[in-house]
Amino acid sequence: MTYKNLDTRKWELDKTTVRLRYARTMISGIFFSHAVEYNSLRVNNVLIFGLGGGVINNYLSTMPGQKLNITIVDIDPVMKKIAEKWYGFKETDMHRIIVEDGVEFIKKASDHGVVIVNVITPKDFTEEAIRMLFCFKRNDPWGKDPELLHDQVLRMDRALGFHLKDGGNYQASDKD
Repeated sequence: MTYKNLDTRKWELDKTTVRLRYARTMISGIFFSHAVEYNSLRVNNVLIFGLGGGVINNYLSTMPGQKLNITIVDIDPVMKKIAEKWYGFKETDMHRIIVEDGVEFIKKASDHGVVIVNVITPKDFTEEAIRMLFCFKRNDPWGKDPELLHDQVLRMDRALGFHLKDGGNYQASDKD
């Protein structure tokens, strides 16, 4: 680091990596729940409630080997402005932010079809992961078996290159 590159406002955001444990688990969950097909050029729709820092949608929007139609719903218009100014968000035909109350969005969406949602809270997950919401296809065995779910989380985590190990601690690693 030099004086010339000390100003972090000028740093380019790397959307191809995820360092937050919770975000990594959510991204893995999108694929192991079969909500989205991994390594598929078929268009998959992804709906995210709450933009936060934009880590999840930024990563998904730059993922090679995927065609993801990403919609983020956030109640706060300031979050969209922050995402555009500081996190490199650019709206496209396949990546958008809708400023609206998530509950109202769901009410409107339910007029067009129903989503089956299971809440998974296995005891061996971290506190952040316990609060996660997973969407599964009807009768998916992972929704009923926490050990099977945990094993699948590890498999998908490795496939994505995150390498979840050691009781829930994420480590960058080239090995299994």
